[in-house]
Amino acid sequence: MHDPLVLLKTDVVIEPLVERWHAWSHLVSPVTSSLNAKYRHLAVLESFVAAPEVHVAACQNPKLRGGPFVDLPVSDVEAVKRLVESTKLKQGKQMEFGDALRESFRMIMKQADGFSMEPLYEKLLAPVRGYVELTYTMSGYPDLRVNEPLLYLSPAYNPGVQSAAIYRAQGDNRPFAFSTPKIPSPNIFELDTPFDAEVYDYLARLRHYPQPRSEVLAALKVDSQSIDLVSGFLTETPLPALKASEKTGKTRWRYFGHACVLVEAPDGTNMLIDPIVAYEGKSEVERFVLSDLPERLDYVVLTHNHPDHVCIETLLALRFRVDTVVVPMGGGGLLILH
Repeated sequence: MHDPLVLLKTDVVIEPLVERWHAWSHLVSPVTSSLNAKYRHLAVLESFVAAPEVHVAACQNPKLRGGPFVDLPVSDVEAVKRLVESTKLKQGKQMEFGDALRESFRMIMKQADGFSMEPLYEKLLAPVRGYVELTYTMSGYPDLRVNEPLLYLSPAYNPGVQSAAIYRAQGDNRPFAFSTPKIPSPNIFELDTPFDAEVYDYLARLRHYPQPRSEVLAALKVDSQSIDLVSGFLTETPLPALKASEKTGKTRWRYFGHACVLVEAPDGTNMLIDPIVAYEGKSEVERFVLSDLPERLDYVVLTHNHPDHVCIETLLALRFRVDTVVVPMGGGGLLILH
């Protein structure tokens, strides 16, 4: 049986999701994820279910672009209802933590009197006990400090809601990611796997290094109903090989968009700053893409934790090529990586 070597087409998007929302760093950090789920995602989804025509009209108004409006057609109301129920079920423990965190903070703001915080620990709600430290700021205000690294071992962190949507890019336009979830579609293959799985590195390599078609289908656990869809993401056409950094004797800077810059030193050492890198495909804008990066990245530098500087989608696409990631001192937590 013929089993050709295949590559991932250059315009195939692998968009990481957290409970169907575009995965930005504050949906990975347990603290901000719990608060977003309850007070951002559920709120905007329930608003859409209640008045979908309002959201459709708002998304057609350029002055309201980027607002809290779901950019989906009215016909998707039932799908959004299912997402509301799924969110309450799958992220229930996370939302309990977010509620407890907010109420505990309100409690110390009312009851802290400038003296010892020790008596207030027993008043903390159960989901946050053992995960927070009560303190005062330099200005003397009561504050609540979260031990974020410890939360990754708690019910407040649920990698089971992490997945990816795989599809062909249609130009550069996407619905506004902070207000619109990725609803299931016949054109999307769902990869229901947490971000730390090897399959993401496998897919990233598949953009540059061909593998047998049968192996690709097995790695993605493609069922019989999705074979044609996934096969459409693959090509037997060879692509140019990735190149190593050149020792040019000069320093070269290349701007990739947003805050992303590739710096190559005279000796060939390279450093990619705040990587947000475009896919290849139809576009009116000429730009550097993933294949324009060196085969190996010596350093990836993340300057601070804002979505235009930390892009999980690009980081997953580059993870297998990176030697060292450099971040600000944040005590091991995404929340305070500013």
